[in-house]
Amino acid sequence: MRIAVVGLRSFPSTYSGIERTGEELYPRLIERGHQVTVFGGASSERPRPHSAVRLLRAPSLPFARVETLSRALAALPMITRSRFDVVHLHAVAPAGTAPLFRFAGVPTVATIHGLDARRARWRGAGAAVLRLCERTAVRYAHRMIVVSRELRDYFWATYRRDTTLIYNAIAECSPAVLPARPRSYMVFIGRLVPEKRVIDLIGAFRTIPDDLDLVIAGTGPSDHRAELLHAAGGDRRIRFIGHQGRAAVRSLLAGAVLFASPSELEGFPMAVLEAVAASVPVVVTDIPPHRELFAAIGGDAALVPTGDRAEIAARIRHVLACASEERTAARVLAARVVEVFNVTRMVEETERVLADAAWGIA
Repeated sequence: MRIAVVGLRSFPSTYSGIERTGEELYPRLIERGHQVTVFGGASSERPRPHSAVRLLRAPSLPFARVETLSRALAALPMITRSRFDVVHLHAVAPAGTAPLFRFAGVPTVATIHGLDARRARWRGAGAAVLRLCERTAVRYAHRMIVVSRELRDYFWATYRRDTTLIYNAIAECSPAVLPARPRSYMVFIGRLVPEKRVIDLIGAFRTIPDDLDLVIAGTGPSDHRAELLHAAGGDRRIRFIGHQGRAAVRSLLAGAVLFASPSELEGFPMAVLEAVAASVPVVVTDIPPHRELFAAIGGDAALVPTGDRAEIAARIRHVLACASEERTAARVLAARVVEVFNVTRMVEETERVLADAAWGIA
C-alpha cells in the first residue's frame, strides 16, 4: 500500500505519544513492503538511518489551536494529486477531514487517541469544533481505530459506531547506562498542559524530604508553564528541563527512582507504558486508561485519586521507603508489558485495518 499519514506534528517524535507511536509503527510497515509518507511539520531531530519514512511538510496556520486541522486541510490537495491507497488520520481534528478525502475518492482510517474536546485547553467554540470533527469522523471515516477500551465503549455508546481496539506499543530495549548521580530523583515526562495535573505533583512533592529531586520533562503553553513555575515557588529541587529526545528519555527513566503521572485525562498513557517497560516504579492516578493498562498486564499500581495531593505524597513516600521491593515488582511488570503491548501485534493489526479500508470498500 501507499499510505499517507496526517496528524503527526513531526517525525521523528518531538511532541507527544501520538508521534512516538508513529515512530514504532511506520518504519515497520515499510519493512513489510508498504510506502509511507507523513504530511507533518518540522522536526528538531534528524530521521534515523533505519527509517525510510518520507516526510513532506504540510503548511499550517501559526496558531496552536488550529495547527493540526489546518495542516490536514493543507495536505488534502497534496494527497489527492498523488495515488495513495489510504490516508491514516491521527487524532480528532485531522479525523474531521475524512469526508473531504472520501469525496476525493481516497479511503481513510481514523485513529482516535483521546477525546480532545474534554481537554482543559479547549473551551467554548474550540470544544464545539472538536465535537463536530468527532461526529464527522464517525460518519465518514471508512475505518476507525481506538487505543483503549474506554474509547471503544464511548464510540459505541454515543454513536453506535464499531471501532477496532489496537493498543499502542513500544519495542523492548535495554535502558541507557548512566553515570553515578549525586542525588536521587523522580520524574514526570509528558506535555505540560492542565489535564496532566503536574501542579498536583509539584504540590505533593514539596512535602517530600530534601534528599530527592523532581525532574519535569516536557513542553506546553507558556501560560501554563508559568503557572507551574509559580507553584514550584523557587524550590531548587524542582527542575524543568523541556522537551527531551528518545535517548535522553531512556536515560531519565534509567536513573529515576520513581515515575509519576498525576493526569486526569488520557487516551492511552504512553509515558506510563515506557516507564513500566523500563522497570521504574510508578505512581499514577486512578483513571480508566491507567486502570486498563495495569489490568492488561495483571499488575498492581499505586493508583491515587486525581487531585489528591496528600495521597500522591503518601504513595511517593511509600515507594521510597520500600525501594527494593518496588523495583523488584517493577521488573516483573516490565516483562509483562513487552508481552502484552507487543509492537509486532500492533503493526499487524493496523496493517489489516489499513488494507481493509484501502481495498475492502466497494
